[in-house]
Amino acid sequence: MNAKRWNRVLLMTLIASLLAGMGWFPQAAQAESAYTFSSPYGISSDEDGMLYVTDITKNAVFVLDSDGNLIRTLGTPGTSGDSNSSLNYPTGVAVEKVDGDHKRIYVLDAGNKRIQIFDETGSYLDTWVIPNSDGGVEDIKIGNGKVYVVSQNFYIHMFNPVDGTVVSKYIYSLMSNRRPVGLAIGADGRLYITGAKISTTTLNSGIYILDSNANSIVETIDIDSMTDNSSRLAMDRNGKLYVTDMLDYAVKIYDSDGTPLLTLGTPGMSGTADNMFKLPKAAAIDQDGKIYVTDLSDHKVKVFAADGTYITSYPPQASALLNATASPGTTTGTTAVTITSPLGTNNYWAVKVSSSSLSTPNVGDATPTGEGVTNPFTPGTDIGGVDATTNKYVGVYEVDANGKIVSFKLITLTEEDIKQEEPPVAAPVLDAAAASPGSAVGTTTVTVDLPAAGSTYAIRISDSPLSTPNVGDAVPTGAGVTNPFTPGTDIGGVDATTNKYVGVYEVDANGKIVSFKLITLTEEDIKQEEPPIAAPVLDAAAASPGSAVGTTTVTVDSPAASTYAIRISDSPLSTPNVGDAVPTGEGVTNPFTPGTDIGGVDATTNKYVGVYEVDANGKIVSFKQITLTEGDIKQAVVSSVPTTAPASIPVNLAIKNADNTSLTQLNSKLGSSVKLEGELLTADGKTIPGSSIKFAQDGTITMTSLAPGVYKVVLSIVAPDGRKLVGNTAAIIVDANGNASMESDLVDPFGVASDSITGESIDGMHMTLYWADTELNRSKGRVPDTVVELPLLPDMLPNQNNNPQTTRDGGQYGWMVYAEGDYYFTAEQDGYITYDSRNDKREELHGDTSYIRDGIIHVGESIVRADFDADAAVVETGFHTPYLYGYPDKEFKPELGITRAEMAAILARILPQGDASPSAVIQSQPYTDVADKYWAFRDIAYVRQLGIMNGTPGNKFNASQALTRAEFAQILFKLSPSLPAKGIVYTDTGEHWAKDVIDRVTGAGLMDGYEDGSFKPNAPVTRAEAAAIINNYLQRKPVNADTSRFIDVPAGYWAASDIAEASLPHHYSLLSNGWEVWEPEESNAN
Repeated sequence: MNAKRWNRVLLMTLIASLLAGMGWFPQAAQAESAYTFSSPYGISSDEDGMLYVTDITKNAVFVLDSDGNLIRTLGTPGTSGDSNSSLNYPTGVAVEKVDGDHKRIYVLDAGNKRIQIFDETGSYLDTWVIPNSDGGVEDIKIGNGKVYVVSQNFYIHMFNPVDGTVVSKYIYSLMSNRRPVGLAIGADGRLYITGAKISTTTLNSGIYILDSNANSIVETIDIDSMTDNSSRLAMDRNGKLYVTDMLDYAVKIYDSDGTPLLTLGTPGMSGTADNMFKLPKAAAIDQDGKIYVTDLSDHKVKVFAADGTYITSYPPQASALLNATASPGTTTGTTAVTITSPLGTNNYWAVKVSSSSLSTPNVGDATPTGEGVTNPFTPGTDIGGVDATTNKYVGVYEVDANGKIVSFKLITLTEEDIKQEEPPVAAPVLDAAAASPGSAVGTTTVTVDLPAAGSTYAIRISDSPLSTPNVGDAVPTGAGVTNPFTPGTDIGGVDATTNKYVGVYEVDANGKIVSFKLITLTEEDIKQEEPPIAAPVLDAAAASPGSAVGTTTVTVDSPAASTYAIRISDSPLSTPNVGDAVPTGEGVTNPFTPGTDIGGVDATTNKYVGVYEVDANGKIVSFKQITLTEGDIKQAVVSSVPTTAPASIPVNLAIKNADNTSLTQLNSKLGSSVKLEGELLTADGKTIPGSSIKFAQDGTITMTSLAPGVYKVVLSIVAPDGRKLVGNTAAIIVDANGNASMESDLVDPFGVASDSITGESIDGMHMTLYWADTELNRSKGRVPDTVVELPLLPDMLPNQNNNPQTTRDGGQYGWMVYAEGDYYFTAEQDGYITYDSRNDKREELHGDTSYIRDGIIHVGESIVRADFDADAAVVETGFHTPYLYGYPDKEFKPELGITRAEMAAILARILPQGDASPSAVIQSQPYTDVADKYWAFRDIAYVRQLGIMNGTPGNKFNASQALTRAEFAQILFKLSPSLPAKGIVYTDTGEHWAKDVIDRVTGAGLMDGYEDGSFKPNAPVTRAEAAAIINNYLQRKPVNADTSRFIDVPAGYWAASDIAEASLPHHYSLLSNGWEVWEPEESNAN
């Protein structure tokens, strides 16, 4: 700097200092004792190793030394303004040394559209206004004796640092429609500018090199690995370029010719780990080659060595000292750490055992991992692997919910801090333990005094003598051990010859042995079997006619603290023993209320009635068998029907939802091997004495004559083995002339299994029917959660009433089941999540008495049909990157045509790149109308190299020409050359050059023709059509894609889901049925 300029600087500094002292304007902001970043943005490093970091949220510049310690701030952190000492959204900073230790700090105050200048003490010097009120200023650099400011509005403003005069150059035409973002100045004075891609039709992002006056382009560096996002630029003293690729979460380092050298961070992955970025913004490189990167979303400056090794992050923060002490653990060779410091909300503890001393970490450092680390750690628990000579260092860490260190203490162990081994002491004899016979045959019991407070007992049965354990030994485990054991309870699995040794252990609260006794059992210590005693006769039980025709009733005295049960049988019942279990199964009513009607009896077959007195444990106390006679059964009242009336009348059957009115149609799902039975009832469900209805195999129905009116019949299905299954209910109408007609729903026991997304039926699902865990089932002796045993119906298609069975013929399954039962079923198949009907909370009524409710299928008098949907299982997860992009105005322009160049770019994104070198690709470019700098140059070369897209005979590619439907079909065929011909000819493809590939591609379902029979081969392909066709080729079928991103693609648009799949990055789960489910997460919003 010349003398005149330096004198002016000194004069301005002196005047500013005097005015500040006189109170004319505020002093420079003082440094905070500790600091944090909110949104670190721009960064610069000077030759003294000082760092300057702008924070666009705190509206300040933080001046740091090389260790990250705060020296001072420019602006007032947390406050924006337009005074001389205030800043508003500072995006960049540059530093110039003017003489000796004096510096000028230029802050790009973007919010105020100005440059604020301070000296090295933070005192205000001057203000330069950005021309044209340019609010797009982004970066500031010093070189060539000028201060350069680059603006995203396509300006470069060049200030004279002596007098602040400015020259602005509009460089839109130089940037080829790429928006300038980052700026660096080479040693040769040339300007390096990163140009960000504006839309899908502009060039890829790259670096433009301009002359020092920004008059012309000197050179362009296209960098394939740069994304389309805004990128800041820095250059080190060796000319290496550092591109901060913000939304690729990486800093990419290149040689001066664009050759990739190194990458900081993990491209495509955002994170807070040391070697990752959440949202990197800018980089600076100091004189030693260290790299400093601002992380906008992680609120840090991360520091890396020249080789990319992570060093640290700013602001540094040493962890606070914990109040933690060590003492001997509970087991030999262990220590325990107690911590009296309070634990922060959602925080936890961790410890590390080391053979060398541990340094104090910084707040925010990651918790150590690997050998010797316990994470999380519970204070007071034993820590093993320690001694007082080698592994004597124990680091104690308080860790926050993100796995970062909050506070720390290093403990150095001594002998006194470690539990030393003590000589074993044999457990004393537990004298009070004694054996006696148990309450059940073959058992013994051990009585012993109540244990000491906090202790319990355990026992072990053995076929060999047990040795006396030591005090503090662990209680034995494994076969023969009962722990805990309640004295006085039965002990099984013992005898007086083999398993005769019983070890009794007193156990403390930590599971350690306190005392012990070995008991050797004799015959006298074991309960011996007693001869069975026949149940005494229940003399008070007697039978008499019931209240309804065909019923009997049993009267008996009220039991003392007992209940009654009965069993109807077609053969005599043997007398049970006292203590036997009450019988279960068909014909049993338990409990039975004396005096109530008992049906299903007669005086010839089912004439044996067993009456059981039952105790509170369900065991038989007494018994009586009654053999019924005609006098014990209620007989039908003789009807006063005139003798001229027929004994029975024919019934005309009509079936709802069926064309055939024969009885065989009623059984069309069940076959001819089953029979129908029915019970005539009044319309309100009461028995009609002396009535009957009969169903012949030939389809005819007859019943006893009844007075005119409406009646009800309950139908039952009789299996070949005689068991009755639920059928249906029907209405019978008898008219004034004595004619009868019956109306019934078609008996259809089938349900259908379907895919919950596609709605298609599923064959091959394994179906199993179970008894539900309900009071109804338990009262009828049915064991909950066991498979229902059903009779085989040989003619019932498709599954013959098997249980389990497999869905077939369009996902059909079905069972004919028992009336008055509660059921549930499961359905299993590879590729689907197991369906359990108990989790299906639908509510449906089937007839008058059957329903589905709360996951239970209750079958009363009518069949229940239960269709269900099964959910496909996840077979793959992954991440899809876009292959089509929207526009900056939040539109997708779905009806705009796809150009041939855009199609080449799409193919390059969706196809594997292989290992072809850039030079090989370039050499394969023969087209005269595709320049080396054309945005899709490499994509076009690549698809030509693969033979997927070719040019015209004149060596032209016609990159801007719209892609036709015939050309798209040709591309799809080249991607899948084995597609067979189907012989499909459209009205407009008979003589077309692409008729063969159109036949093959449409035959495979990759493209479709139109309803009028045409294909329209020469019509352009729209962006929406391209997304739909490519997704079809890639077999991507999104279920829940986010269709809300583009203002010109409403949710109901025919290709909305395909457009979202093609243009938005997203995590996905692929289901076994081929559909794709988007995973909702924050990263999908980027």
